[in-house]
Amino acid sequence: MTTAIKLGIACGAGLTLSSQIMVANWQNTKRKVLIIDAGYQLIGVLITSIIISSWH
Repeated sequence: MTTAIKLGIACGAGLTLSSQIMVANWQNTKRKVLIIDAGYQLIGVLITSIIISSWH
């Protein structure tokens, strides 16, 4: 389970933050909105990795 959490955070941070930073720069949004949007997607990736790792 801890491996799934570490993998989910690593993948989520890499994929989510890179795309969300580009969107935030393009739309000139505030940092608080960027953190909320990226956090939402990070939680989704984290939950998905926990479900998949516990299933196998």
